[in-house]
Amino acid sequence: MKKLYVCLCLCLISSILFAQTRDRVISGQLKSTDDGSPLPGVNVVIKGTTDGTVTDSDGRYSLSVPIGSVLVFSFVGMQTREVLVTETGLQPVRGDFAIHVKSRKQTWNPSILQDTVELPGVATLNDKTPSYKIRNNQLNPSDIVSIRELLLNARIFKGNKNKFVINTNSDQYRPKGIRIQYSHAINFEVAGKLPVLQSSYAQGRNVNGMPTWQGPDQSETMSWGPQVKTLEYTGSNYPYDRNGTITTAGNGDGKPVNAHNPFDFFRTALTNSDEIILWIPGIKQSTLSVDFARKSHQGVIPNNRLESNNFSLSMKRMNLSQRLKADLSLLLNSSNGRLLNRGSNISNLIGSLMITSPTFDLTNGYGSSGAVGNSLSYLLPDGSIRSTAPGLIDNPYGLVNQLPDREKNQRLNSSFGLTYEQQKLQVSLNGSVDNQTNDITNGTFPGYSGFLQGRRMERHEERNDAALNLLSSYKFSNNYYNSWTLSFGYHFRQENRSISRTDGFGYMPANFNSVVAADSIHRFDFSKTRDIHEVATRLQFESGPYNMQLGNRSYFSNTINSSFVNLFPSLTFKVDLHNLVYIDFLNELKPYVSIGRSIRESPLLFGNNSSLSTQLAPTQYNRYFENQELTWHSQLKPETELKFETGLRAHTNFNLQFDFSYYNNTTFGMIMPVWNTNQFILQNVATVNNRGTNVSASFNPWSYYQDKINWGISLRWTKYNSVVKGLDVPNSTVPLAGFNSIQTVAAKDQPLGAIYGTTFLHDDHGRTIIGADGFPLVNSQLSYLGSPIPKFMISLEPYITLNKRWKFDFIIDFKKGGQVWNGTKAALNYAGRSQQTGEQRNISNYVFDGVTTNGAVNTV
Repeated sequence: MKKLYVCLCLCLISSILFAQTRDRVISGQLKSTDDGSPLPGVNVVIKGTTDGTVTDSDGRYSLSVPIGSVLVFSFVGMQTREVLVTETGLQPVRGDFAIHVKSRKQTWNPSILQDTVELPGVATLNDKTPSYKIRNNQLNPSDIVSIRELLLNARIFKGNKNKFVINTNSDQYRPKGIRIQYSHAINFEVAGKLPVLQSSYAQGRNVNGMPTWQGPDQSETMSWGPQVKTLEYTGSNYPYDRNGTITTAGNGDGKPVNAHNPFDFFRTALTNSDEIILWIPGIKQSTLSVDFARKSHQGVIPNNRLESNNFSLSMKRMNLSQRLKADLSLLLNSSNGRLLNRGSNISNLIGSLMITSPTFDLTNGYGSSGAVGNSLSYLLPDGSIRSTAPGLIDNPYGLVNQLPDREKNQRLNSSFGLTYEQQKLQVSLNGSVDNQTNDITNGTFPGYSGFLQGRRMERHEERNDAALNLLSSYKFSNNYYNSWTLSFGYHFRQENRSISRTDGFGYMPANFNSVVAADSIHRFDFSKTRDIHEVATRLQFESGPYNMQLGNRSYFSNTINSSFVNLFPSLTFKVDLHNLVYIDFLNELKPYVSIGRSIRESPLLFGNNSSLSTQLAPTQYNRYFENQELTWHSQLKPETELKFETGLRAHTNFNLQFDFSYYNNTTFGMIMPVWNTNQFILQNVATVNNRGTNVSASFNPWSYYQDKINWGISLRWTKYNSVVKGLDVPNSTVPLAGFNSIQTVAAKDQPLGAIYGTTFLHDDHGRTIIGADGFPLVNSQLSYLGSPIPKFMISLEPYITLNKRWKFDFIIDFKKGGQVWNGTKAALNYAGRSQQTGEQRNISNYVFDGVTTNGAVNTV
């Protein structure tokens, strides 16, 4: 046996000496086992020399190596791996190639590997006894594309514990031939979380001391009438109901009145998605992929639909030369939608549905399916609107048929990337051009409550963006313990936004389809181009377990007219404590801290229009629409932000992972809309501090039967706060959303988004003041009511997988604290449609606790 071993060694030595007369280029890519992200900074060195390279920001490397030499792959916190460079590929060094498969009781250290695998091999490099996956005892360097845990891929064959088969996914960038993938998905949705409505009391109110039914012809909006079970139809000719008017039992035709369920209006939503992907080997060792996807969605609201088509074409990793690679891509997207959530039309539709009296049949006897598209359900014989209170409450079937709401989007995006790689220098150049158009038609058909005379808006928006990025990095040293890397980046962006919009008010039904046929027309046009230049530098120092990054960013823009300190530095420090202090049960222990300063300009078009409703009363919710475009103007200053973050990541050898992070950021000159005379204008209004803590833990126990059953659980705890430290405008509050009597605001020393609203009027002793009618008086001055920010949030997510094909999981979310204003409940209570009003309907002789205007105890 010794002789055989000596002969083998002599043969190996002679073959190595022969092979060392020639070189070959070894290249590949390394990725993380956790999320598939590239691993930069991995040292690749020719053993016994100082010659080598390091993986770039994409985890890629390329090195000219003499055949017969040994390559050493090393990375901080990971075990070192060695491979032999042969004429046909890479071969693992057997003495270093030990695979440790853990179980609860024992460890295998096989010395023999099965020679075949199902698909091309992939390099493994991690901190849990990694290895290189091989095919036919060789490893093609071009197949080194992924890093993943061996435990997820190894299978032990019973009866021969020393043999393994290692299965991997195929290399997505270098397929052996044409591949096609097709997928189809169907999703169903139903309307949920609907409020409970009372169905006991009819449309009407108290008349001469008696609850009395009052029909749609009297424009009655309340459901404070008599009990439904005491009523019957008259059978008379009544245009609002084919059964006639309603009267008390015994005075009609004997046909009892039934309560109608308005939620029959909703339907089951259906979404169909189809996608086909084609991979073709391309020129210059590249991969050409073609992707087409189509999605069709019909919502829970009748006539609500959205259709989209996506087409993409890409060419990945085209080898223009030994060191120069190229990527190309093209994306086309188009979508068409109807009755999307724009303005208040959907809110009005849902509100009308819920407020409609239980004694009014929205379908006019045709049923929920027969009423859709049937004009007899929402129009009277004279062509006017049929609803429970025409002009005040709308018929949802009429809205879904007559609202003009439509939206069309188109997008064309093209991009390229060039990467040049040397031993110490990496340079990449990438750019993109993105063109998007958006066409919106929105409005209210004449006769509906939002705008009785009719309103129509036609809006065309174009967005054109171009970007060019140049990134380069140079590594000064390649030894294992100390290295300096200097990076430089230049970024250019051009943003162009243009709007052409026409609003019309006042229409005849016949000419509603023409926006210019209105009684009054308002036009708005806006076009602006922003050129941005950024210069970024970064110096990274690594010394064993220590990693420090120091950088700076300078920002230049043609839309900044104010002076500011154009220095935006950042500093990040990380340390691998596990590499300094050995702790038996830990595989990873990495604290970090980072500080920095950043800048953010106002968008040319401000996308959040929530503040536009803050000048309306809650009862005018159906009149809200984007009546104003919020755009950039020259008086705006950019927002700046100071950032601080620290955290810790720990990973045990029994698959328990723990993450902790704390952040404290302060934004100066936050940009918000402010009401100015008769319109909103963007202004720098506030200094806001955001701070919070995130703690997460996940547990995934390894099992011998992992290829059959696997389970895990994750837990996340979050706490945050956002406080307005100061206002830069004379206002005491800046409304952010809501209405004129209830809104979220920015107010000094209060949480951002604090809820302010009207309250009851109180005297100097804090007692509620009661009016002559026995009801509390209202203080119209807005006061602090509550904070929307929760004290903390917890999320728990367990899961189980079966045969690597089926996964079952669910999420439990818990939130402590945080307040909201329930406008739906307020509206339903007021109209007498909530379950609460039905239950408390018969309470009488109620006396509010308080005092009268002259200070006497209230007895009314």
